[in-house]
Parts: sequence; C-alpha cells; structure tokens
Amino acid sequence: MRSYMADDQSIQRRPGFVLPAVVFGLVVMSIMAVAALRTSSDTQRSVRAFRESGLALYAADAGLRQTIAAWPTASVAAMNAGDSLVVADSAIAGNGSRYRSVIFEVDNGGIQVYTVIVQGRGAGKLAGQRTVEAFVTGIPTFRLGAIVANGNVSISSGSGGTDSYNSDVGAYNAATADSVANIVTNGNVSLTGGATVKGSVTASGTIANGGTITGGTTSGAPTTPLDTLACPTAGYTRNSVVPGGTGIAYNQTTGVLTVSGGNNITLTGNSYFFSAVVLSGGATLTLTNPSHVDMYVDSLVNISGGGVVNTSAKPTMFSMWSCGTKPASWVLSGGSGAYYTVYAPNHDVTVSGSGDIYGAVVSKAFTASGGSKVHYDKALLNARAAKLLAVSGSWVELTLY
Repeated sequence: MRSYMADDQSIQRRPGFVLPAVVFGLVVMSIMAVAALRTSSDTQRSVRAFRESGLALYAADAGLRQTIAAWPTASVAAMNAGDSLVVADSAIAGNGSRYRSVIFEVDNGGIQVYTVIVQGRGAGKLAGQRTVEAFVTGIPTFRLGAIVANGNVSISSGSGGTDSYNSDVGAYNAATADSVANIVTNGNVSLTGGATVKGSVTASGTIANGGTITGGTTSGAPTTPLDTLACPTAGYTRNSVVPGGTGIAYNQTTGVLTVSGGNNITLTGNSYFFSAVVLSGGATLTLTNPSHVDMYVDSLVNISGGGVVNTSAKPTMFSMWSCGTKPASWVLSGGSGAYYTVYAPNHDVTVSGSGDIYGAVVSKAFTASGGSKVHYDKALLNARAAKLLAVSGSWVELTLY
C-alpha cells in the first residue's frame, strides 16, 4: 500500500511539458502570421510604389512631348545662352499625376541648343518621381550652300559663280577662298560662259555644265523642301520707326519703302516689315545695328538701282526674308557692302550688274548674268536659326546615384 502511494506521488510531481509546447507553438504561429501580414503589406506598398513610379515616368514623357509640340517660340527667342525658362507645372488629366518642364539654353550664343528637362510625379502618398530630358537645336537656314532654289539656276558669265569663306575667321580673300559654295536646286542648272562653282551642284532636274564645277555633280536628286514663312502679325513697320529725309518715301499703310536720287536711308532697329523695298538712282540702304537685323518683305525687293551697305561686314548680321505668297520678282545688286542673306523661296531672284554678294541666297529661280559672284559665308552654319528641331535619339531618363 505504501508503495502504491509513493508511486502516485511521484507521478504527480513530474514537470508538465504540454502547456509550454502549446504556448511556444502559438508564439511561432503568431510570428509567422505577423511576418505574413507584413510581407503582404510590403508587397502592396511595393506594387503601389512601382505603379506610382510608372505614372511619374509617363507624366514626364507626356510633359516633354507637350512642351516640344507647343514650343513657346516668342519666349524662347528672348532667351540668351545660359538662361532657363519654366514652361509648365501641369496636371495630367485622369490620373492625378503632374509634370514640370524647364527649358535651358546651353549654346554659346551661336546656333541654338536647348535642353528640355521634365520632372514627372505620380499621385498619392507614395508618389514616384521621374525625370527625362531631350535636346532641341536650330537648323541653319543656309546650311546647304551659296545658292538654293525651288526652280532653275542660271549663271551665264565667265566671271560669275560661287566660292566660300568664313567671316568668323576673317574678311573675304579671293586667294584663300575655298570650295563649299554648293548649288542645290529643285529644277535645272545651267552654267555658261565659263562660270566657276567652287563646290558641288545638286539638281532635281538636269545640269548643263558650260563652266567649271570643283565638286561633284548630282542630277535627278530628290527635291529639297523650302518652306514659305508667315508674315509678322503686327503689320507693317510704323512710320515713326523708319527715318525720313530727302529722297525717302514710306507709308506704313501700304508698307512701301522707296529711296531714290543717290540718297541713303540708315536703319538702326532689329526688325522691319515692308511690302516693298525699292532703291533707285544710286540710293543706298545702310544698316548699323551691332546685332542681327531681320527685314521681312511680302511683295517686292528691287535694289538694282542702288545697294545695301552692311557696316558689320558680316553676312550673319542682316537677313532679308520673304513672307506670304505674293509672286513679285526680286532684283538684287552686289557691291563692297553687300553682306547679307536672302530667303525668298517663292520669288524669282535676279542678281544685276557685276557686284558680288557675300552670304547666301534661297530663291524660286536664280539668275546671274553680269558676272556677279556669291561668296558663301560658312559662319552661317553657326548663326542663329529660324527653325528648330527636336534631336532624334536625344531622349534620356535622368537618374540620381
């Protein structure tokens, strides 16, 4: 009997292990449950952050496309090298994301180069942030050569033709003139009388070479698009801006400027818009502005009886632009001060006399019969451009490390 009681007491005194095991199991399961919940929450946050980051990239790309498509031409034209312009801080309709675009001018004052940087941001507390950029650059208007035409080109004097120099390097010197004064036309080319072209000749039509071409020749070439410019919207230049004097007549209603009788008109502004410019009887038009001057004409230019004097002696500083669709022919004259460019793809252009033109000419048809040369200025390749183009392949996402 005693033995049994002793055994029973011994059993009762054994330490329990079931309860601790259960408690331990519950703790492990609780930890696993918490870990699972945290993993699930982290996954949701990660997925949401990834989504917001994607929305931010889409917003940045959309903002870049919108900025380039709606390019702020007037505001950008007023910029100088090193300037920046905040273009937009806008929301993307439908998803709450936003973008902010800034244009930076990064050139050195020559041909324009702009960096467009757009920062996109997604919506919500986990809004992602992505930044993209692309480049926009100017396309030199006179990049193709000395004479570019929509129609035929005819040079019919042995002393006529083209050659090239660089006004940024020095004044024109016939002894050192080089051979990139190309002729490009959507029509035919006729060189007679021994005319010399120091450059190549490219024509959509035929090439009749009765002279000398130092570069290659290509006939049957694809046509070159030449855009007609729109005229300034503010109307013809005001009377108060155009100087008066003996032999000078101007009417801002008609936009016709005439200078006659050996007299001179000096223009000191940066931009002018006329309907017609006529110099006769040895009259001259002088430009003294130290910065670039643009003269827009929607009808007639006839300076055969006079001449242009650009005191800077740099063709990059004075441009005559045709605008609108009036078909009047233009007659130019060269001379010691004829440093200018002409862009008139909808006007036939004739160069009268034997005076030379320093710069470049874009016309409908081009005719030179008096021995005049066009000395192409290679500095025009780095001059401020009237047309801009987004650089293909320049898109890139900016990342911080």
